[in-house]
Amino acid sequence: MGLGAWVMVNDNWGVTAAHTAQLVQEMYDAKGDSRIPNATVWLGANQMRLGQTYYLDQAADIAVFEIENLPERWTERARFRTGPMKPGASILRMGFPFHNLEVAFDNESGEFKFNTGTPAMFPTEGITTRLLILDVKPTPPPYPVHLVETSSPGIKHQSGGPILDVEGTVWAIQTKTRLLDLGISGQVIDSSGSEIAVPQYLNSGFGADAETVMGFLDHHGISYQTD
Repeated sequence: MGLGAWVMVNDNWGVTAAHTAQLVQEMYDAKGDSRIPNATVWLGANQMRLGQTYYLDQAADIAVFEIENLPERWTERARFRTGPMKPGASILRMGFPFHNLEVAFDNESGEFKFNTGTPAMFPTEGITTRLLILDVKPTPPPYPVHLVETSSPGIKHQSGGPILDVEGTVWAIQTKTRLLDLGISGQVIDSSGSEIAVPQYLNSGFGADAETVMGFLDHHGISYQTD
């Protein structure tokens, strides 16, 4: 099994990473495969489920899904950043990393269920470093495609989660982590006593910028809140 994260933008729609949404869709499509007798997507509450309507943006790696039976107690909706992205801002990345989750099949309901309760959120702190502007070809979307780079990398299966500032405003939707070769090497001594060179790398995180997410939502007529 795997995990990802979703961000609710209003009472009926949630945004996530496109590659996360595609995996969900593949699970639904595989239900008829004899090798996969059951495929279950748990969205954080019983009876809450994905609707039939969704939109993908492969260039920005974001998706928006219709969500049904959202619990009334979940009153918080995302507030997206307006204005330019500022380098050096303190941010918090959140999501559900895959970590020792036990799953069992329940014959009565015909679904897989967690044995250990709700998966734990795992936040990573950092700062924003720069804004990357993508040149999408041959057919760019009717809104800019920007990526926010952060000093903190995402952890596997946190894709689709929010990148928040200290006020709880969404600056980006997490999409990927990139391993950057710094072009330098450090000298270390291995177990045999020989000195070897170890290449140095930097892990940085990336997310679809709030401006891009809002443009995507506007394009499909989906309402949202801003700061």
